[in-house]
Amino acid sequence: MANQPAHPSPPDLAELCRGLFDAPATAPRGAPVSAEQLPEPARFLLVHDEHMTLRLEQHFGAAVRLRVLADHLEGRSYRRRIVLTPDGHDRIVELGVVRIRLDRLPDAVRGEVLSKSAPLGDILTRHGVMTHVRPQAYYRFDAADPALAPLSAAGGAERFGRVATIDCDGRPAIELLEIIAV
Repeated sequence: MANQPAHPSPPDLAELCRGLFDAPATAPRGAPVSAEQLPEPARFLLVHDEHMTLRLEQHFGAAVRLRVLADHLEGRSYRRRIVLTPDGHDRIVELGVVRIRLDRLPDAVRGEVLSKSAPLGDILTRHGVMTHVRPQAYYRFDAADPALAPLSAAGGAERFGRVATIDCDGRPAIELLEIIAV
């Protein structure tokens, strides 16, 4: 498959989520899966090298809105836990964790990211930042995991997600965990 991650071992989810949940033990715990093991529409939403914002908008037929649940700024590093909802709906369709190297973003993008006003993919696209999204691993999560409570309205027993790196202007700038509810 074209977007099969080349990562030799799955990224450490607890480390990626560090400081954004009540305790390390409450960070999401997922089981690595291959892209081929993802059912549709999870495969459409996760197995690609585009911004998740674009895929969610295509799938739900509406722009997506950002809500920041927790964030932490330390020097040139900014981390946040977010949810995304389709415009006009209350249903949360993505839970995300993002770790950003602010020094790798243009000033205008950095300011807008810190304003918490729009999804990251939307900001990067509007500002014309040359990006490359590189999926690192795909995961299956138990929907009953307390860390996934914001996604509970979707029903079902499983959630799926990916860890990816976004290169901005040719340099790794963003690491993210995106867990979807469809």
